[in-house]
Amino acid sequence: MERQPFDCHDWQGGGASLTVNGVPFEVFRSPHSLGCEVQGTLVVADTLEGLQSLDARAKLLLLRGEIAATQLMPTNFPYYYPDEHRAIYDALLAAGPAAILTATSRCPGIAGAQ
Repeated sequence: MERQPFDCHDWQGGGASLTVNGVPFEVFRSPHSLGCEVQGTLVVADTLEGLQSLDARAKLLLLRGEIAATQLMPTNFPYYYPDEHRAIYDALLAAGPAAILTATSRCPGIAGAQ
């Protein structure tokens, strides 16, 4: 057995909230996300192609449908980082949103485990 130490942050959930036009929505913060406080216009992408054609600069970006069907692996995850995830991350960087929200199906083994 070999030990492979690596730096890792300790996540502590601080809660999350989302209000659209005065209507509150139940949301859950990812343990991989940094906190933020953002207000702005909401834009939506359902597919990779829709995301690639979207200008989300300084806006709140909601990913839903096909593009949010499964949880994305962390950027450059050394054990598994499929090309589809790389393409989505490239498109997210190009779109430049202020914050990203995802409507991902509940999957206790991966997405929505908390």
